[in-house]
Amino acid sequence: MTVDYPPRLVALQAQLHRVRSQHAELCATLPWSADPLEGWQAREGVYSHRGDVEASPGYTLSRRSGRPLSSVD
Repeated sequence: MTVDYPPRLVALQAQLHRVRSQHAELCATLPWSADPLEGWQAREGVYSHRGDVEASPGYTLSRRSGRPLSSVD
């Protein structure tokens, strides 16, 4: 059985996938904290999905200002 989805729905779904991909790429370039914070070592017996965490330099002033990034349209 095949289903013909409305073209607008298909276009919006494709746009959603693009935006989610761009968001993931952007997040990968950002430090884990917007503010400068020290990192920590994972402790034995305590679950952490991150493991050891390095110190975060924080966001740059341009990132903090909320200006749109040129790489994300």
